[in-house]
Amino acid sequence: MRTPKKTIEVWLTEADLDLTAYTSNGFSLEWPKGSGQVETYPELDRIAYWNAADALRLIVKGQRPLIELAIRRVG
Repeated sequence: MRTPKKTIEVWLTEADLDLTAYTSNGFSLEWPKGSGQVETYPELDRIAYWNAADALRLIVKGQRPLIELAIRRVG
């Protein structure tokens, strides 16, 4: 059985957003599979600002080009 690929969307903007009021939307999932028990889970577990070095360490591989572009453009 093929495992579906996860799509990750990223964007870059210059802003100083207040993240304290952030709330994630949720999704429902039957877990354990086949149990009939459906739970709701948050899409994101947290949202935060990181410096460039930490961002490069914490992101998934596919996001690296965006962070590298931001470093070149913003510094």
